[in-house]
Amino acid sequence: MPTVCPDHPIGVLDACVLVPPSLRDVLLSCAHELAFRPVWQDEIFDEVLRNSVRLLKDRSGLTDDAATAASAHMLDQIGQTFPDGLPPPGLAVVQPDRFLLDLLTAAPVQVVNAVEGMSRRLRQPKKTTVELAEQMAKGRYVPGFGDELGRILADGMP
Repeated sequence: MPTVCPDHPIGVLDACVLVPPSLRDVLLSCAHELAFRPVWQDEIFDEVLRNSVRLLKDRSGLTDDAATAASAHMLDQIGQTFPDGLPPPGLAVVQPDRFLLDLLTAAPVQVVNAVEGMSRRLRQPKKTTVELAEQMAKGRYVPGFGDELGRILADGMP
């Protein structure tokens, strides 16, 4: 379990970044590497649960009960891994691409380690760290981050 450090940046993870699996994975992997401290509110988890259940039913054909159980398990795992979930007041809204670019600048080793961890966990299809960066660069959520991560990986760590 990650150790929370008060001097790490704080990121409020809204439902829009917790529902898409690849975006959720890169953000929580960065948090696990202590690049930032993730926080949220119960209302955010409620929204994630509703949207995840709908997506699982639509994409996987799961029943209501099975989709709800799978989504609740995912949220339980997040809550257990990052138990310090309430955000402090006075935070700014930053889009995922800008947030991850800032993290990459501030903590490049932790962010690269996070993406390497994602690469090791992926099984179907298996993807290298470079392939993940390329996928993010071509995607809609974090293209700038994917481009910069790819550049760093090609140039070697700073």
